[in-house]
Amino acid sequence: MRTGRRRIAFYLFPVIAALAPLPAHAQLRVVAETLRRTPEGPSVVYKRFIGLPAVGDGAGNQVTFVARVKGTLVSPVGVYAEDGDPTDTGGGSTIAKKDQTSPTAANFTKFNEPSINASGRVTFPSLLRAEGRGVFLDGVTSVALRLDDAPTPAGTAFFEAFLASRITDGGDVVFRASLGNAPVVLGLEIDQGIYRCSGGASPNCSSQEGGSSTLTPLVLRGDLVGGRTVCSIGEYSASSYGIAFRATTQLDCLDTLEAPIDGIFRRAFGGGVETLALVGGASAPDPMNTTYGGVARPPAITNDGTVAFWSSITGVGAAGLFVCDPATCPVPSMPTLVAQEGTADASDQPPNNDLIRFSAPAISDAGDVAFHATLVGASGRLKGIFVYRQGTGLIETVALKDGVAPKVDAGDPDALFRRFVAPPRMSAGGRITFQATVRRVLGSPRMRRAVYVSGSPSAAFLDVASDALS
Repeated sequence: MRTGRRRIAFYLFPVIAALAPLPAHAQLRVVAETLRRTPEGPSVVYKRFIGLPAVGDGAGNQVTFVARVKGTLVSPVGVYAEDGDPTDTGGGSTIAKKDQTSPTAANFTKFNEPSINASGRVTFPSLLRAEGRGVFLDGVTSVALRLDDAPTPAGTAFFEAFLASRITDGGDVVFRASLGNAPVVLGLEIDQGIYRCSGGASPNCSSQEGGSSTLTPLVLRGDLVGGRTVCSIGEYSASSYGIAFRATTQLDCLDTLEAPIDGIFRRAFGGGVETLALVGGASAPDPMNTTYGGVARPPAITNDGTVAFWSSITGVGAAGLFVCDPATCPVPSMPTLVAQEGTADASDQPPNNDLIRFSAPAISDAGDVAFHATLVGASGRLKGIFVYRQGTGLIETVALKDGVAPKVDAGDPDALFRRFVAPPRMSAGGRITFQATVRRVLGSPRMRRAVYVSGSPSAAFLDVASDALS
C-alpha cells in the first residue's frame, strides 16, 4: 500500500478553448463510434452501445460489445468485434445478430455482455426464440444450452438460464448458470453454479448436441468454503488460472436468523476454493482497527491468479481496491490495499486532489489495476478512468471528464469527454476499454458515444492525450 501521497509537477493551461492536452501516460484511440460504419458495410452504422465492452490482446479483433445499429431493416442489434479501425476502410467482425439463426436453428433474440480472448474468440450468452437460452462461441458453436445436463456431486440437474460467460486465453469458456430440477441436499436446493467447458479449439459441452468437451462445476450453491456454506453466487471473472467470484455465505443457509456474510473467493482450475476476504474480517490499512465492510462488486483475476476486488472499509469511512497475489495471499499475508478513497490521488493531476467513488477494478497480468473514480480537486469533481501502476505505485489518468477525446480522423471536430460507462475492462496484456459519451465543440450531432481502448506507451496506439484540461 502507498502510505503517502505521490505527485508530479503539473502545469496549468489558462484557456480551455485552446484544447491543448497534456502528455498522456495511456495512449487512447477510438474503436467504434456512433454514426460510423459497422463491419456490415458503410450503409450500416452504430446507433447505440449496450452494456460494457470487453478487450483482449489479439492482433486483429481486440474489443467486443453489443450494439444497436441503423441502416438495415432487419437485425438491428448484434454482437460485434472490432480491430480498432473505425474509419470507412472497414475491419472488424459481426459475431451474431438478432433474428439470425443460432447453432440450434432457433433465432437469437437478446444478447448479454460478450467476452473476448487473446485469439479474438468471442463468447456470449443469448436468449433464443421459443424460450431457448444458451452460451455460444463466435456465434457458430453451442457451448451449453437450456435443458442440457448440469452435473453436481448430488446428481444431475439441467441448465435453466445463463447469467454470464467468459472465455480464457487458453480457450476455456466459463459460465454462471441457474439450474432446474435441482438436487436437494439437507434441505438446500443446489440451483446455482459456475461451470467450465474445456477441451478443443471450439469447446462444446451441450448434451443435447452431442458435445464432447469436458464440463466441470467450479462452485455450486451448497459448497463448503472454510467451514461456511455458499448460499448465493454473485459476479465472477475467469482467466487461464481459474476464477474469482463473490458469494454470500452462512454456516447454515436455511437458518433465517443467521446473518449472511459476503466474501471474495478464488479457485484455481484443479484446486480448491480459497477465501480471500469476508465482510467483518480484518483488512488493510490497519488490521487491528479496520475490516471489510462490503464487497458487492465484481472481482477480477489475472492469468497467474492474482485477484483484484473492491471493498468498503469499516473504520475509515471509505472504500479501497485490494489485490491478492496467490504466492503470498491469503497465506501468509492478507490482500494488499493499492488505492484508498480519499488518500489515493492521480499523480498526473494538479496537487491537492483525491479520488473517491471507486468502481469495481480490472487487472492485467502485470498487476496494473484499472477503475472508474471521481477526482476531487480545486476545480470541483470530475469523473474519469484511472489505472494504478504496480511497478511505480502511481495512479495515472486514462480519461477524464472535460478532457480531450481522441478523434477517428484528423479532420474531425474537437470533442471533450462528458460521461463514462463504468467500470472499465482490462486485458491480460494491459489494454483498457470503456464506453463514453463525448461532446463535440463543433459539428452535428454535438453528442456522440464511442468505445475506446488504451495501451501502454510502447504499444502501436494513436498518440492521443486524455488528461484533463484545467
